Amino acid sequence: TNSALAGCFAASIYNRKFFLANKKIKIAHIESGLRSFDEKMPEEVNRKLIDQLSDLLFVPTSFDINNLNKEGLSKNKKIYRVGNTISDVIKKNKSLLKYDKILKKLKLSKKNYFLLTLHRPETVDDPKKLKKLIFIFERIGDKFNKKFIFPIHPRTQNKIDKSYLKKIKFIKFIKPLEFIDFSYLMKNSYIVFTDSGGIQEETSLLGIPCVTIRTATERQLSIVRKTNILTGYNYKKIYKAVSYFNKKRIKPLKIFGDGKVSDRIFKILSSAFKKK
Repeated sequence: TNSALAGCFAASIYNRKFFLANKKIKIAHIESGLRSFDEKMPEEVNRKLIDQLSDLLFVPTSFDINNLNKEGLSKNKKIYRVGNTISDVIKKNKSLLKYDKILKKLKLSKKNYFLLTLHRPETVDDPKKLKKLIFIFERIGDKFNKKFIFPIHPRTQNKIDKSYLKKIKFIKFIKPLEFIDFSYLMKNSYIVFTDSGGIQEETSLLGIPCVTIRTATERQLSIVRKTNILTGYNYKKIYKAVSYFNKKRIKPLKIFGDGKVSDRIFKILSSAFKKK
């Protein structure tokens, strides 16, 4: 997130030296318009600044266009609704998700486990808060008789006090996975629990229920379409979300992209920079 802003800002400073359009660096922002409306999240301020400095804004959904309209950015920017490139990745790798061996390796059966990811500073940097969450998931696992598979992010692992892990029976900690292995686990999980932004989209694209352990999200359409529930860090809200999704099937959504997003962006860029 910070590197995206740094690259954008560097190009903007370079452009101040030149007044001729053909010498300027054009800046394009993919995932433009995403807003959580929570400026405590590091991405929020960075996204706003990048949108302000960019020439071309590639927006995932109409919801995100509305955000740009409210900020007055539609007046002097070229805005294109294209979807999100993650849909291309999901579509391209869908055939590989039929033959993966990760379930056998972890001794799991389809739809009989929860998948968990936590990595955000506001979620894991406070050891007491992280411990509280670990025991919340332990209770949820016990209540619904399902284990959590937790590919643990290095920053999360460094924050865990291992002294209490002996009491944990319903959480299986594993090393981070490659994308295909993780996607296969996600596709065959009962419910995904996460504080990630991208996973909220991926679960919607795959038709997997998602419980988001955050107080705000920039993927509001997943909430509106009820493929995702925002719970914060409260046991009762998390339990209520699991109860809602329990034995409920959800359909895959295409609101975040149709698998042709990169081609669409490429054609727009090719047209925009075609030599006259």
